[in-house]
Amino acid sequence: MNLAPGTNSTTGIQGEPMTLTCMSTGGFPPQSVDWYRGSTTGSVLTNCMVQHAYVQTLYNVNKSCTITPTNDGETFFCVTSYSDAPQLVDIAEVTLRLESMFTLFYVFNSM
Repeated sequence: MNLAPGTNSTTGIQGEPMTLTCMSTGGFPPQSVDWYRGSTTGSVLTNCMVQHAYVQTLYNVNKSCTITPTNDGETFFCVTSYSDAPQLVDIAEVTLRLESMFTLFYVFNSM
């Protein structure tokens, strides 16, 4: 899942790993990208991979974090900023909508 600034939502399966990806494009110097659980001051996600690309004198930064969702309606925030100056650039929010494994199995077999 790739996020745009603002509020987004996605569907997952309760207890099944999923990946959240946030992209910051066209910055110089490279922007810092962080994922937070619950609020922009909440806990920082740590099971993440960061990719940097240098394109025509600008940087693109992708940060992907793997989570195992447990709470329907839980929110995560991607925050991008410049590390040299604590200047906030963008915030994207995602709200998880979870289905239980049993519900998905039942819906699939009832068709």
